[in-house]
Amino acid sequence: MQMVNKDSNAYTVSRRDFLASAACGMAGLALPCGGRGATDLPLAGTVSSLNYWCTWAMQGMTRRLPEWHRQVAPAVLSRGVALPKVKPLEAEPPFAAAMLHPNGALAVGVFPRVKGGRWWTPKAEVSVDVAPRPGSPIGVFGEMSALKVKGDLKAGGARVFARDLVGGVWHDITAALAYVDGETILPGDILAKIGREAAPADIYSSPGTLIFNKNGVK
Repeated sequence: MQMVNKDSNAYTVSRRDFLASAACGMAGLALPCGGRGATDLPLAGTVSSLNYWCTWAMQGMTRRLPEWHRQVAPAVLSRGVALPKVKPLEAEPPFAAAMLHPNGALAVGVFPRVKGGRWWTPKAEVSVDVAPRPGSPIGVFGEMSALKVKGDLKAGGARVFARDLVGGVWHDITAALAYVDGETILPGDILAKIGREAAPADIYSSPGTLIFNKNGVK
């Protein structure tokens, strides 16, 4: 999750960062891009052939004017699951990633673009070609218009609960979900609101949401 102080353009490291990282680690919700040990996972990784550019200005050591830097990265990454499908609702799509862990946990995320001095996560719908296991967690990183997963998360009368990844109150979001053409649609506005509940008032945080489909989650 990206953390930015509301009074500054600089990234800040806060207690929320560490809590969210710990929560993801315990739930097995890390995304496919990672540090040491990531290549040891017994899961096939996939990288899209499509790349996106990001550009940003950085003050030079010997120049008063900003120097523009450009960097490229794969548009979509996945591990243990097919590449997620991204339907952009703006001219620019976000970066996206998905991972299905051996324990059944599913992680899906969208990530910002940086162009011409603008830092933002473009609006998009994301579809993942996997049916989450009943009772296994789903971690949603970043803000998307909607998340679609295969199967019916409400099958058999199951209820679906969500809370901020860091912790806090569980919300029953069952009634907000739709089941259309074999997919469950999770509304992005609700996930984003819940995924920011534990953020400090003076910090802007990309949302991080933990979801379970089971009965009696507390």
